[in-house]
Amino acid sequence: MPLEPIEIQNKEFSTTWRGCAPREVRQFLEQIADRVQELKKTVEELEKEKQSLKKERDKLQEHENQTKKILETARNLTEQIKENAREEARSIKNQAKREAEQIKESALKEAEQIRDEQVQLKARHRELRHNLNQLGEELKQFARQIGSEDDGFPDES
Repeated sequence: MPLEPIEIQNKEFSTTWRGCAPREVRQFLEQIADRVQELKKTVEELEKEKQSLKKERDKLQEHENQTKKILETARNLTEQIKENAREEARSIKNQAKREAEQIKESALKEAEQIRDEQVQLKARHRELRHNLNQLGEELKQFARQIGSEDDGFPDES
């Protein structure tokens, strides 16, 4: 049963022949009542502070939970971005390989065409050289023939 300061102050004691001095008892009871009142105020203030701290704690816990959710979302997004980057890198690498292979095949075809043209040009060169040599021989024969025919004609000079 809680003891209220007013009850302490209003407490009546029976008197006995050799009892305590009523005035001293009364003063002491008033001091006790005052102290109990102070303690009650302190308890009320502490209770209010406790409630305030609980609210603050709840807010902090909510912030902590939100922060954890944000961090988890950030981790997930980071992993997703990394995976997307890896996939894109693989795709770019594969595309580059395909393009390099196409360039290589194209270069090999072009080199083969150039070799074929070179072979044809060498053959044509030999043919032209042969024809030129034949023409040279024919010209020599013709010149000899003309020279031998000149021997029978007088000079026109």
